[in-house]
Amino acid sequence: MFKQSYPLQKPNDLAKIVHDEHLNGFRIVEVDPMIDQVIFDKHGPLTKAQPIQFQINENKAPRQRLATEPQAVYPVPNLLSRASEATKLIRPTINKIFKGLNSSQKERLLKNPEGFIAKFIEVVTNTCANHVSNRIEFVLEGGKQPFALDELFKPSKPFKPRGLIEAGSRSLYNQIPTESSIEERFLMNRLKIDPKIVFYFKFPDNFRLRFPKIIGDYIPDWGIARYDDSGKVILQLVRETKGSTDLDSLRFSGEKRKIICAKRHFDTIGVSFRPVKDDTLDWWHDWPNQEILQL
Repeated sequence: MFKQSYPLQKPNDLAKIVHDEHLNGFRIVEVDPMIDQVIFDKHGPLTKAQPIQFQINENKAPRQRLATEPQAVYPVPNLLSRASEATKLIRPTINKIFKGLNSSQKERLLKNPEGFIAKFIEVVTNTCANHVSNRIEFVLEGGKQPFALDELFKPSKPFKPRGLIEAGSRSLYNQIPTESSIEERFLMNRLKIDPKIVFYFKFPDNFRLRFPKIIGDYIPDWGIARYDDSGKVILQLVRETKGSTDLDSLRFSGEKRKIICAKRHFDTIGVSFRPVKDDTLDWWHDWPNQEILQL
């Protein structure tokens, strides 16, 4: 209950009189001290006997507060050192690549340093590997053979029992290990039943084509000696069994790079190389696309 003790000046705003903005709208139009009554223009009379109840509006929008939060600072790892170590490129080269990025790409280094550096190294490594595989050349030199045949193909070899298949009379060994169902079907449906095959073998693990480190070493799948259609000349064939002969659809980009490098290697020494599927009918023919696909 409120008892007026101020001289009346019509109309009087109660909020201004008592300095409380919550009483906005209570404007006094009449005060009768005889009966202790105050009359408001919209809210009716206020007396001792009948006090007015009202609630403060808690939903009133608060005053806007401007606060500046402290800028988050994250430690930035040494991009140049880490990328140089991972890619084997010199620091000035890494720095030049980074400077070539646009502003929004560079800002990601500050927002997520570890994620940025990992992606940066991945992209640079793949780009360098593609560059090498697209331009690699092989030179045939005289001298001693890079592989000792007696070591590659010993009279007997131990194999793990998993994946062993009976190879037939034209295989160098009576059993051959296979690493996938594609290899197994190629062996059963192509190599074992082709009467023109003189002999075949699975390349052993110690036969590795030493490609640049960024490409990685490569072990082909099959070595095959086969008569041609005239029955006179023995063809030397190297075949790689894959689920697809579309190199762009292979699961890993590194597989395509190795196949490209292997094609150039075997072309240099005059051996037919080709990726095939287990159901490729003309698997002994040369690669239909004689041009090396580039990445």
